[in-house]
Amino acid sequence: MDLNSPSMSIPQVEQLLSDHDASKTCQKLLDCYLKDKQLNLLDLQESIRSSNSFVSHTIKNGTQGIKKELEDLNHAIYVVDSLLNKNVINYTTEMIQSFQEINEYMVKLSDISRDLEDLNERMGSKYKNILLLYNSVESDTASLERLRRVYLYSLECRKLILFLKSLHKRTSYLKSSVRDFLEMLLISHKCMRCLDRIYSLEKTEALLKLIRYCEDLKNCILKKVYNNAIVPLFEWNNSQNSATVDLPRDLEKRLVISQVIYKELSVSSKIMLELVENMIYDAAATINLKEVTSEHNYREWQGILISQISEFLLKYVRNQKNIYHICRSTRYSLPEKMDKNERELLSSYLETYVHEDQKEPYSLCELYTKRCVGVVHSTMSALNKEGERYDVVMLAPQLISLGDTMHGELNGVKIPFNMHRYYFKTLCEEYAKSFVSVAAKKIIPVSKMSFMNCIRALPTLESSPTQTGGSALNQAGLMLMNLPVDNELWTVLQEFLEKSKMCPALFKQICAIAASGLETVFANIAQVRSPQGSKLSLSDGGSKITLLKPNEAQILNARLFEYTHTIVEGIEGKLMHLIPEDSTLLRVLDYGRSIPLIGSWAEDVASTVWHTASYISLDNQEFSWTCSQVSVASRNIVKILNFLKESHFEPLIPRGKYELLRGFASTTVASFLIYALTIWPLSDEEKLTLMNSSTEFEFTLSEILQAKLPRNESENLSFFRRLIFLSNGELYQIYSEAACPMPKDVLLLHMTCRLLRENGVKDRQLFKYMNFTSVHFMLQSFRTSLVTGEDHNSEKLKGFVSELGLSSELYNDIIAHFNGF
Repeated sequence: MDLNSPSMSIPQVEQLLSDHDASKTCQKLLDCYLKDKQLNLLDLQESIRSSNSFVSHTIKNGTQGIKKELEDLNHAIYVVDSLLNKNVINYTTEMIQSFQEINEYMVKLSDISRDLEDLNERMGSKYKNILLLYNSVESDTASLERLRRVYLYSLECRKLILFLKSLHKRTSYLKSSVRDFLEMLLISHKCMRCLDRIYSLEKTEALLKLIRYCEDLKNCILKKVYNNAIVPLFEWNNSQNSATVDLPRDLEKRLVISQVIYKELSVSSKIMLELVENMIYDAAATINLKEVTSEHNYREWQGILISQISEFLLKYVRNQKNIYHICRSTRYSLPEKMDKNERELLSSYLETYVHEDQKEPYSLCELYTKRCVGVVHSTMSALNKEGERYDVVMLAPQLISLGDTMHGELNGVKIPFNMHRYYFKTLCEEYAKSFVSVAAKKIIPVSKMSFMNCIRALPTLESSPTQTGGSALNQAGLMLMNLPVDNELWTVLQEFLEKSKMCPALFKQICAIAASGLETVFANIAQVRSPQGSKLSLSDGGSKITLLKPNEAQILNARLFEYTHTIVEGIEGKLMHLIPEDSTLLRVLDYGRSIPLIGSWAEDVASTVWHTASYISLDNQEFSWTCSQVSVASRNIVKILNFLKESHFEPLIPRGKYELLRGFASTTVASFLIYALTIWPLSDEEKLTLMNSSTEFEFTLSEILQAKLPRNESENLSFFRRLIFLSNGELYQIYSEAACPMPKDVLLLHMTCRLLRENGVKDRQLFKYMNFTSVHFMLQSFRTSLVTGEDHNSEKLKGFVSELGLSSELYNDIIAHFNGF
């Protein structure tokens, strides 16, 4: 090697300096020369020419060994050459005496290299066959080793497959007993141990088949558990009315074991989440928005939606109970629920079993609640986006009521999460607020505006001079024209009260709003109501009867009656039992009912009828009238009634007609009966005449009322038709037994009439004895008894009869009765 050759490049120097062996060699040389600077240490080194021992040693190492030795020699040359190029040796004359020594050493190294190359060629030709044989043997040995490993692998796989098949076969025979479930638990444990062993094997296609065997076994176990633990739980729960009922012992054991099986198979969370998802999907399938929003169901969409939500919540309640029992089963330790024999069966398994207390055992119940409420909320939101067509706010009371009922059934589900509160807060709270707000916006303005025009017209009417039958009363027509055309307030009130009645909290708020609105309306009506109308007059023209038609003031009051009592009776008839006792609405309803609107009108008409009947007693002679007089008077009254029916009663609003005319009918019937009862004696023909007159009378009144007569009046007419055919003895028996629907003073008046007429008493005047100025006023007092159903005159009548001193059998019986015998 030439020392004057060009220096190594900088990258080569850097590579050399990082070479540990080169640095070590350089250090060794420096240490040697520092100890003896005068010696040529390179010449003192052993010759490295090839020797027999070296060659034989190298041959034993084979081709790879020879190659390695050559690489080591080349490396040594490379080190020396590097040292030269780095000027480590060139400029240290104290260490190396001459450059010739280095060159000679390099020549020796070159010779060695050539000898080794020659040796390599000779070795390759001489030992080629031996090397080929050796390589072949090595290859065959590796192949045999691979075959051995494949055989052992296949043998392991076969054992696992046979074991899994035996487990699968055992599983197929298991059913629903607790012992069967314990067997499934042990099989699950063994299955998972197999799976661990499988995963420790080399990854091959056979391994995938083994994993599939395990998965099939797991699925078989899971199916058995679901069919024999979860499904029976659903069926049992659906047959119960309360979640507080404890599970049957066997079913509870199966549930506890099933939870351990799920954990053993590492599918507990997955199975439970899938179960919840399936329950949610099953319940959500009951809500069909397409059906709700169909054009064919535009008017019935609310009913359809509530029906769907009710069905949804019914499934929600059932499923929540199921989930609760499943969650509760996870809290029990396995040995806690097993008896002695069952624990013995699991003795080996229980040695490693550890029960883990869950931090949130009822989290599935909470998840299910949130998901189900989310389903309903998304449904309502979807409809709400449609705008005014679907007024979901009006469904708030029903949603709250359904929620209250639903969670009332879940009282036994004791979990930390407040399901009812979450339902109300998420789904109902905003709708409830909007419901009350909408109610206020609709009720209050209507109540203020309903009679606004009437109130404005009131000063005009009040400033006009009052003239009976004149134009002043007709100015009530000005108000009549400004009355509300329809009872819009009642329509709005009815809608909100009816919808909110199922939710007490909302109903109470709506009652307060309704009370405020009605108080305004009733106060206005109390101002608007007209003065009392003029008396209906009768012009005396023989048998011809002429009556005035009702004036505007009377019709106005009739309409106000209709308006007021539609509201009052509507609320009282349907919702009275729901209104809280402390509600101001009750006070407002009482106020509305007490407004005097139409009482005097019926009295006006009844007075005309009584005036017509009173012509019978015009001569002031007691009980001197005949059947023909009463019959004529009854025909005149019927004429009046028919006239009133056509021109007086027909204009009335139907709602108030019966209430208006009931008092009139009572007075009219009483007017006829008082005169008919005081005719005696009667021939058979006269009895038939009176009976026909009373029947025609009842029929005419029924037509006017468009309904049957009130019970009191109907019974009085019926009893009169019986009374005129009674003997004195039968009459006394009815009186003594108080078996008469009429007041006792009226029946006693009839008996007194019989006594006076049968015994020819003409010198005694009853009306004077009773301190009346005329027969007419006396009879009017008895008419009042018939109208009110109360006895007002018996004591005075008894005194009068007692002083007669008659000797008839009827008289003796009456006196005996008076004396208490």
